[in-house]
Amino acid sequence: MLVPCGSPGGEGPCSGIQKLSRRSFLAKAFNIQIRYATEIPLRVIELAVKGSETEQTKDAVKVLNAILRQRHAKKGCLLVRQSYFGCDPANFTELDGGLIGCRGFHSIFCTTQSGLYLNTNVSNTLMVKPGPVIDLLTSNQNVRNAKEVDWAKAKRVLRSLRIKARHNNLEFKIRGLSSLPCNQQTCAMA
Repeated sequence: MLVPCGSPGGEGPCSGIQKLSRRSFLAKAFNIQIRYATEIPLRVIELAVKGSETEQTKDAVKVLNAILRQRHAKKGCLLVRQSYFGCDPANFTELDGGLIGCRGFHSIFCTTQSGLYLNTNVSNTLMVKPGPVIDLLTSNQNVRNAKEVDWAKAKRVLRSLRIKARHNNLEFKIRGLSSLPCNQQTCAMA
């Protein structure tokens, strides 16, 4: 994405157009504090199983769902909201266009008049096949080499895609493509 910089009239130390970039580093340090919030008695869960609902039932169900989610996270599953996708190669299906289908499941505890139950449904998600970006574009557009790539389509495919650079192991988000060829690109020195 290109943005004009400097004053509105175009004068200033960086008159012209400059690339807008943002680095996201892989390792970040966070200070967290864990504090005691509340206590959920097991009696509430027992009552929910029998079908009677109390004020604490919703909190108990939230706790059960958090435990379920944490259990799948410890197994190394990919978590997407309440869906879980395992890393077993049998769960992956190669699709056209540089995509991979991943089979998993969606599970959540729910209460009804007849009791507490675990609702589990089969779930699928699409992921981009790992590899070089140019390989993604050639397989997505079904062309043989990079010279045949339609860059207008490529711009739509790549927008908001997260990539990891091999040379510095940093993760970036593609915000757009420049219309200028590489030999005409300039970078401002800070």
